[in-house]
Amino acid sequence: MSHTGRKRYSRDVLELVERSGAATALITSTVSEARVDQADVVVHTTYRDKSAAFTISHTGAMTALAMIAAGLAGSNSGATKRALDDLPPLVAGALAQEAQVKDAVNGFKDKSWYCFAGWGPNSATAYEAALKVNEAAYDVTTAFQLEQFLHGPFVATGAGCLVTLIAPPGAGYQRSVEVARAVQETGGHVLALVEQGDGAMARVADVAIELPAMPEFLTPLVYLVPLQLFTYWLALDRGRNPDVFRLDDTRHQAARKHYQL
Repeated sequence: MSHTGRKRYSRDVLELVERSGAATALITSTVSEARVDQADVVVHTTYRDKSAAFTISHTGAMTALAMIAAGLAGSNSGATKRALDDLPPLVAGALAQEAQVKDAVNGFKDKSWYCFAGWGPNSATAYEAALKVNEAAYDVTTAFQLEQFLHGPFVATGAGCLVTLIAPPGAGYQRSVEVARAVQETGGHVLALVEQGDGAMARVADVAIELPAMPEFLTPLVYLVPLQLFTYWLALDRGRNPDVFRLDDTRHQAARKHYQL
């Protein structure tokens, strides 16, 4: 996966795989500088993302992967493909939560540590959200698989911490409720992303953002959207441009002379 196709590491990997003789699929933008002739299959996603945070391209690439998974699902492919048909209105519903997300940023903008945690496929959602906060808002942030958070990192939780839990229904839901209660006991705060009609988590969290019901495999696509919006509004509150990878800072311009992406 390479949105622009111009990063050195992506080019090196594509060349390495081509030389190995392995079959290669490339997922990239509609205007890509990648050597598409080096791939056996090329899947184009979205237009070139104008933001260095690449939120649109990330969502596009994940959607392409979900479509590929649906095609490989065998006897279950029909139900999976029908679920994918619901993706556009689900994402639109997530975008409609922007006002609540903005209010959450106003309520938690003084925190010194932004922590994200999820389980199963939404472990990756937590990692991606933390990455966006680093890239766009330049804040201190970390992400964990839910159980990992309890085994050490939790000890740092306190009044200066916001723990965001990605908590749709599933195997890790009850554990998320336990974590939320524990965070509250330390004086920390909890932002939770939950399914509409959620009871237990909504009662524990300081703020619960409700999203429509959907199959679990779609939740990383939809539940990430409010977190991307959270990053955007947090960056603006800090007076930072979320789209430029901090290259409007002369010190970071100087730092880029020492490495190449």
